Amino acid sequence: MRSHPAMDENHVRNQKAPLPPSLQKAAAQFRAGRLSLGAAARLAGLPLAMFVSRLAEVGIEVAHPDETTMLEEKDLSPWLRADH
Repeated sequence: MRSHPAMDENHVRNQKAPLPPSLQKAAAQFRAGRLSLGAAARLAGLPLAMFVSRLAEVGIEVAHPDETTMLEEKDLSPWLRADH
């Protein structure tokens, strides 16, 4: 599991658009790195796409670039340019 900055439910509660209480715990667990995105969506009782959308509404990023991101993007460049 990726590591995320430790965040508690109070931090999630104070983001841009409030999440319903039923989603706050799942969002906080994901943000803290204790649950994967899929597991947090299941805990919240939402389809993955809807959970990602709700996270975006409160400013929680689901993708976290790291030192390998640039290398991965290089590897994809030829494939993305190719006609399929």
